[in-house]
Amino acid sequence: MHSDDLSPGDVIISRMDELVATALRKQYDNESDTWDPFGEPGYRKSLRDSRYHFSYLAESMKVNSPELFKDYVGWVKILFAGLDFPRTVPVTTLKCMMVSIREHLDERTVKEASRYFEAALEYLPNVSCTTASHIRSDTYLGKLATDYLTYLLNHDSSGAEEMILQALEDGTDLRDIYLKVLQPCQYELGRLWQISRITVEQEHYCTEVTGRIMSRICRGAINADPEKIGRRFVAAAIGGELHGTGIRMVTDFMEMAGWETLYLGANTPADGIVRACCNFDADLLGLSTTISFHIGDVKDLIRRVREAEPRNWLGIMVGGYPFNLDEKLWREVGADGFGRDADEAVRVAGKLTGIPGQSPPDRVS
Repeated sequence: MHSDDLSPGDVIISRMDELVATALRKQYDNESDTWDPFGEPGYRKSLRDSRYHFSYLAESMKVNSPELFKDYVGWVKILFAGLDFPRTVPVTTLKCMMVSIREHLDERTVKEASRYFEAALEYLPNVSCTTASHIRSDTYLGKLATDYLTYLLNHDSSGAEEMILQALEDGTDLRDIYLKVLQPCQYELGRLWQISRITVEQEHYCTEVTGRIMSRICRGAINADPEKIGRRFVAAAIGGELHGTGIRMVTDFMEMAGWETLYLGANTPADGIVRACCNFDADLLGLSTTISFHIGDVKDLIRRVREAEPRNWLGIMVGGYPFNLDEKLWREVGADGFGRDADEAVRVAGKLTGIPGQSPPDRVS
């Protein structure tokens, strides 16, 4: 396909190798004292990271969202600060990327990319490297979250589970456990990894434990046999996405609200999602991503589902961090609505499915 037929974001992806190589060479030339001591292993990691930088830029451009790229750049600034890199590194990184784009790409792509870089460079000075905890320990549920996270970080999965079960036995609402204990702990794990307080292995362990606990505590609620409402929901985190806790929470809330659900989990292939919607005779598909990098995949998958769905209408709801960050993004990817959390997702699902036999409502959030 000729470059004139590609969007600016797709042009960047199509020229990724040379863009990365040029930007990284210029960065090493400008900041040799920072990068040279890391040697060849450091250079390989820098190549990987540079691909991420360009990929996030491209994906943000493809869905017309400077907010996504600005947020990513702010995230990188905090990450670099946690690694004790000089404060100049994030700005130099952006400038070297822009120089590379100017050297290799067409005028239209340069002009569009410049708008994103200008927004990011203006935003960067306002990003504080001192990040606040996602957990407030001055409330009952906040203290539960603090204690729960302590159990996880001490690799005490039994203690974590016993604490949650005891809270439920004491009368704490299951939905509050999900939204005000487990969810903020997941956010906090991400923050602790970003500032180099925990390893990726610790984050994965804690997330896996939380998934197991959710399976146990939700099973009890489902066994209470909520009244079925005659609606079917398929849920998945899109291919390449390894974080499925959020969409799993949504699935559990939907089931507690009387929906029949089919949870496909994380890293689900696109073809499998399309088949599941047809075979399960779904009324609604829920898609989640926590990473802006995957927004293009969400958009492509929605298009494929629309093409494959043999009936007149299937509702598609999206959610996850990028959609909370840019609240117009769900329209850009072609969804019918989005939920900021599991509780709101149930309400949006009700609006989207409406009355049996009726046309769907306008897209909602």
